Amino acid sequence: RCPAYYSRVFEDLAPWKEKGIQEHDLETARKHSAFRAIVRDGRLYVELYYRCFQTRMMFTIVGIMQLLQRFPGQIPDVDIFFNCQDRPQITKSAFDEAPPPLFGYCSTKNHFDIPFPDWSFWGWPENKILPWRSQLKRITRQAEWKDRDSSVQWRGDPRTSQIRQRLIACNSTGDKTLLVHGQNWRDQSDLQNWKLESHCHSRYKLYAEGYAWSASYKYIMGCGSTVLAIDSDYYEFFTRDLKAGVHYVPISREGNLCQSISNARQWGESHPGEAQAIATRGQRFLVEALNLDQVYGYMLHLIQEYGKLQKFKPPVPREAHVVHPALVKCLAHPRDLETLERTAI
Repeated sequence: RCPAYYSRVFEDLAPWKEKGIQEHDLETARKHSAFRAIVRDGRLYVELYYRCFQTRMMFTIVGIMQLLQRFPGQIPDVDIFFNCQDRPQITKSAFDEAPPPLFGYCSTKNHFDIPFPDWSFWGWPENKILPWRSQLKRITRQAEWKDRDSSVQWRGDPRTSQIRQRLIACNSTGDKTLLVHGQNWRDQSDLQNWKLESHCHSRYKLYAEGYAWSASYKYIMGCGSTVLAIDSDYYEFFTRDLKAGVHYVPISREGNLCQSISNARQWGESHPGEAQAIATRGQRFLVEALNLDQVYGYMLHLIQEYGKLQKFKPPVPREAHVVHPALVKCLAHPRDLETLERTAI
């Protein structure tokens, strides 16, 4: 059975349903792209335009390469442009006709960007985060909800959004049940003893957007804590099918944010059965609908449907490089080799 979010593919590709995707439609997409992925006769070629932050590009390409290995002969010839920045680029107000198709890690109701699984599903070595298959197993092996600390916890970089700066300010309220920790992901000394699963010991975990979406959502929900999610306009490929009161507790960004969080915690402590059920359903969604097999299935579905809309045979640019596992391993930083080994099929 396919997860419900698979059906979002048709919604995301709807702007091109009537006329399809022509080669000239991709010219504008190129201006917003970090790289271009071409699949031709079962081989993957990549053309690079600019360097992405950390290893986003490499592990996104690894994901596509492994998709081809996993489903040989099932990936159509396609020409896909990728934005690897946090924010979507193709605003709906800028186009009267079919917009340029651009893949990225998130989108909003005001953008045409096509959401695609982010790099962290295959690894995030800079932050000592394992590939999703391994990391999911670790974060789901935590204490029972009732045996956890009754605090609300959040950890992240407060510099990336106004909402996070407001969150950090909650530390000055004197509320000892709200633990907010600013994390500098670029400071290796701050990461020396960091393990993601060691931060799954509270009953309540906060989700707050960064520059746009945050890749942390799946890790927070996977902990089995009750997720308190602050309103956000940005969505990933799967988050539109998470339901308030079912998978998470919504927190309004309007008004007194710290008090709203405190009120949500107090509700949970007064209704432990309901709060624990929300935590359980959220974690179950991750395990059943967002395990790596389902993620690959979504990628296959998306690219097959995208390929049906493409009205030309993708050319292979002279500047493009054919991608294979040995090349990726050869070009990778030594720090990333262990992660590449872990994510290999």
